Amino acid sequence: MEAMDNIDIQREAEHMLAQWNALKLEDDQAVKLFEALQETFDPSALGNQIQRIYETSSQMWLPIEECIDTARKLIVLKLAALLKSK
Repeated sequence: MEAMDNIDIQREAEHMLAQWNALKLEDDQAVKLFEALQETFDPSALGNQIQRIYETSSQMWLPIEECIDTARKLIVLKLAALLKSK
């Protein structure tokens, strides 16, 4: 993927995550989430990462079902960007 595509995905992902969670994402959380998104296409693995990131960064526990649902949406964004770049 080109750098511009990564930036677009990151912006869309941050926007979606901000809507999903009423709390504002800290910069370090957003970076960790985006890095995790780049590493996988597996919603369960990404959902677990999302849960861990929030738990360690904010001492906030999120239900795994919500995290996996969000992971699926993020992966759809990623796949759409991949298809668009071809």
